[in-house]
Amino acid sequence: MSGNGAKFGADLAEAVKGYVARSLADFEARHLELARRVSDLEERMKAEKPRVRVPVGSERV
Repeated sequence: MSGNGAKFGADLAEAVKGYVARSLADFEARHLELARRVSDLEERMKAEKPRVRVPVGSERV
């Protein structure tokens, strides 16, 4: 490979590494945001009480 070709290859490799690093960081940020939303929803579901009351002694079959 000539000097220019080697430089091009090195520059291309650096560009690809940068792209992959940014993509991974973006993916991780979105994953953390979704995990936070799921956690918030789970906490909200735990806090809500069931709205249907079944009288004591009655059973559903």
